[in-house]
Amino acid sequence: MKKAFAVLMITLMLAVSAVPAAAKTGPGTRDAVGMSLIGLNTLDLYGNTVDDTVFATHTMTVMNFWATWCGPCIGEMPDFLTLHNHYQATSENDVQLCGVLMYEYSNEISEAIQMTEENGWTWVHMLKNAQLYAVAEALVGDGSVPIPQTIIVDRSGTIRAHKRARFLNYEEMYEYVSSWYEILAAEEDQQPVVPGDANGDGNVDVADALLAIRYSMGLFQLSENALSACDIDHDGSVVVSDALMILRRAMGIIDSF
Repeated sequence: MKKAFAVLMITLMLAVSAVPAAAKTGPGTRDAVGMSLIGLNTLDLYGNTVDDTVFATHTMTVMNFWATWCGPCIGEMPDFLTLHNHYQATSENDVQLCGVLMYEYSNEISEAIQMTEENGWTWVHMLKNAQLYAVAEALVGDGSVPIPQTIIVDRSGTIRAHKRARFLNYEEMYEYVSSWYEILAAEEDQQPVVPGDANGDGNVDVADALLAIRYSMGLFQLSENALSACDIDHDGSVVVSDALMILRRAMGIIDSF
């Protein structure tokens, strides 16, 4: 019975996670700051699913919109590679880099695979979809999408900064990224741990239960704060029973832990 209930809850969480959140835009918008990427569901270059849980494992995500035919995009890729290598080698800096491929034809995907493999651009490159296109289009607001452009996304999936055009050099890129990391890291340090709040957005909802169940299945890692928040029974580990407790709280079945 318990096993059947767990399977039912997992199915429910996976179904809810697939429902996209509406992008928050308004008249006169000239960037995507404040928009949410919760509900993101797309593919990477190799056809693997990329969803909004990609943000929960890092304090900050740097997302670069690019295309294979875009000269300025390709021109700044070596600097993004240096940035990626820096944060990969600096474990205390909880920053990840992701690319968003803006494409029109399927052959551009194979071109992107060749370019990324030949040049060592090994971070995740996701394919544009309607939600990501809305983010890119918000920079101008007239239906056009200038690239390259770069956004800063916090752990909750909220866009915090939006830059148009390429970085002039690595120094400018690193200053921009590191300054935002300091801001977001300071915010996380000041934020109290809320039991059940896996993504650090201050709420306990189905998305938090989904993160907990995926962690218990070994699909990705949670931060120390998230692990503390999700260890509902305080036994030092996060397992399916913890995720089910979070789900019950999110659904209003229980009022507190």
